Amino acid sequence: MRIRIIAAMAALFLTGGAAAQSQVAIEDLVSLAKFTTVQLSPDGKHIAAGMRDEADALMVVMDISDPKRPKIVYQMKPGQDESVGQIRWVSDERLLFSTQDAVGTLAQQAPTGKIFAVNFDGSKPFVVQAPGQVTGRSFFSLNGIVDTMPEDDKVIKVMTSAQGRGQQMELVNVYRQRWRTLAKSPFDSGSLVADNDGNPRFAFKLDDSTNTPVYAYRPTTEADWVEFESPFKGTVFP
Repeated sequence: MRIRIIAAMAALFLTGGAAAQSQVAIEDLVSLAKFTTVQLSPDGKHIAAGMRDEADALMVVMDISDPKRPKIVYQMKPGQDESVGQIRWVSDERLLFSTQDAVGTLAQQAPTGKIFAVNFDGSKPFVVQAPGQVTGRSFFSLNGIVDTMPEDDKVIKVMTSAQGRGQQMELVNVYRQRWRTLAKSPFDSGSLVADNDGNPRFAFKLDDSTNTPVYAYRPTTEADWVEFESPFKGTVFP
């Protein structure tokens, strides 16, 4: 059953969709989606997807390098009462995925804080992040990835934060437990923003007493932070 579902998904992607039908059954409109997220690898050879198969929540990776013979090369089931959340390829070979609570089919599913890395064929699995694993640092989400570093597919740049400290950018190894701080916000709260090259250049927060935004920037990545008053009308968040 699982293979038929995945093959149907591959055919849909590779042919541009099925022909329009004159009638659609009401069950098709109200049924739960089989696939929760689908991501294509950078080289276009693999699809990673979160899916529901009856009572199971799975992640599957399918090789589509031969469009006529798509095949499943890896599948896994998250922990008890968990489902796959986000998926992000960091190279042609390796991907990250997060998990979320899966108690109740229609319940709001909250992230567990866990992020895993694995090669497309299931080799070299690694727990990048888990609750309680890293002290003094709050967890990042897959949306918090700043750069996947094409020049070095072993590391990614992410944004993290912690109580009483603004965001900071860190370099995370997706094969082993290594973190390195690249830059820190000059503020004790708020956000750090990177430029198009992935370098942190802008920071802002809301002043606790006045509830107005405070900004800072760096002319270059080596320069000190320079605070400045808001030139904008109203509150602006980059």
